[in-house]
Amino acid sequence: MKRPSSLRSKINVYFITMLVVILGIFSLAITQYFKETFRENAVSNGEQLVGQSISTMDTYFSHLKKIIQVLGSNENILKAVQYRNSVDEIDYKYELANKWTVEYAMQNAIGYNYDIKDIIIIGKEGTALYHSGGSIKSDYNFWEQDWFPSKQDDYAIVKFTGLHEQDYYFNKTDEQTISMFIPVKDYRNVHKDYNATLVFNFYVDKMFYSGDLSFSHAIMIVDSQGNTVWNTSNNLNGEQMLQMKQQLIGDKGSFIVDQTDSDTSPYSVVYDTSQITGWKNIGLKSLDEVDRHIHVLIMFSFYSVLATIAAVLISSMIISKSITKPITKLAQKFKRIPLESLEVDLYDDSTKEILILSATADKMINKIKDLNHEVLFEQASAKDAQVRALQHQINPHFLNNTLQIIKALALSNDSQAISEISTILGKMLTYSIYQPYEMVELMKEIHHAENFLKIQMYRYPNMFDYEVVFPEDLSSVKVPKLILQPIVENAIQHGILKKGHGYLVISIQEEDEHILISVIDNGGCMSTEEQEQIENELKNNQVGSKSSSIGLANIHERVKISYGGNCGIRINSEYGKQTTISIVIQK
Repeated sequence: MKRPSSLRSKINVYFITMLVVILGIFSLAITQYFKETFRENAVSNGEQLVGQSISTMDTYFSHLKKIIQVLGSNENILKAVQYRNSVDEIDYKYELANKWTVEYAMQNAIGYNYDIKDIIIIGKEGTALYHSGGSIKSDYNFWEQDWFPSKQDDYAIVKFTGLHEQDYYFNKTDEQTISMFIPVKDYRNVHKDYNATLVFNFYVDKMFYSGDLSFSHAIMIVDSQGNTVWNTSNNLNGEQMLQMKQQLIGDKGSFIVDQTDSDTSPYSVVYDTSQITGWKNIGLKSLDEVDRHIHVLIMFSFYSVLATIAAVLISSMIISKSITKPITKLAQKFKRIPLESLEVDLYDDSTKEILILSATADKMINKIKDLNHEVLFEQASAKDAQVRALQHQINPHFLNNTLQIIKALALSNDSQAISEISTILGKMLTYSIYQPYEMVELMKEIHHAENFLKIQMYRYPNMFDYEVVFPEDLSSVKVPKLILQPIVENAIQHGILKKGHGYLVISIQEEDEHILISVIDNGGCMSTEEQEQIENELKNNQVGSKSSSIGLANIHERVKISYGGNCGIRINSEYGKQTTISIVIQK
């Protein structure tokens, strides 16, 4: 059988051929065009470019100076630095708040200036106190580095450093940056020394952009020590670079860098010095003699463009047809799937990729068929489990006891009480029967539990008091339906009634990332052994023999399914004092 060719190989053949032709033509045309333009506009364009570049750079750094000066006197930073430099042992509870406020101030500065790479605050020992970037080596001393300024001024004097490595970061030793420095200072009290330095580091490749000017000049920036900060041209060889730097005398000027061998070109150099950073901005322009046959160049460029357009159009048509035909065929088969109940044969070997795709799709369809059967079986099983759980929620004994209460009230002609208890019972049955597995507001679940308590107070008059305590802002929190009333029922039946009289509290409170729905009673408290037994049953998904354990297990499992394994039932019993059953849910 013939092995199908891959779509990738077809695309590679077509587009490689097309791109080689296009790039070859345009490279030659653009090179010729650049040489012509460079020769005609060398000095005038160079002066204009450097002047604009200096103005833009000084304006930009003036803006950044204001930002670093404001940040250097930030009240939260002053407070944090003063604390770190004044204690030998850090109180991390206090330091955590300082760190948050300092990092917040740093991120605000970075958020409005995307060129800022990171910000570091260096303390009195020369080590980093705070930083916005990655992890900094704890034993790294910035004062010992050649690029770090040897002396910091007492006032708002901003200093700059040229390009240097960021070897103080873990796993980033090869990255380079430029930096601004200013002492951390409270300018309302300039005589107070905080012994700290604020450092701004910048993305070098984002700091400088020559834009359309790069078509006429290359840009180079060198710092006050002669180190290259930015360079858009790599055409100068080592001798030319040395010759150029030796002639950078004074704040501004222009000169020619001579050709050193047959492979190099002479360059026109125009430079000026930034009043903010002290860096020299250099414009470079090649002075090679170029072919001046403009007419030939124009005609050649014109026909090259036409040929490229034709080649792209033809190639696009061929590639489009080659790719879309088998995919369209396969798509038509997919459309038939809903009509033929997954009985469509998707096998197609027109290409290697389509063969893999169609074969995989066939396997997926077979898998879907198997999964459909499994889902139907699991849905049936889940329905049975829901019915059993619902039957447990609607306790026949509770209904019978409530009807007996109504009967007794009828014999005593207490029509008002009969009306109230019948209304409450109707609300409970409505709430329990309709959609018992939906998520409801916490307030509705509490009202349902209170209705149960009101009926129990009719059944056991003067046997207990109850109280509901919860913040109003949690009333709309969504919880699984019918999780609170069974716990309240257990507290009465297995707690308060054993004691003879007591109190019951329903308490709602927040704990970290969770909400605790607690039922507290002072009835017959369980022993440590009983508590451990129930906790083990809940942990291992074992349902105990007692109805209380069954109810707790049902609630525990439902809460875990809804919120995850960290949630569920929590038990805390102080023997002889009180028992607390808490439902832990996620916020």
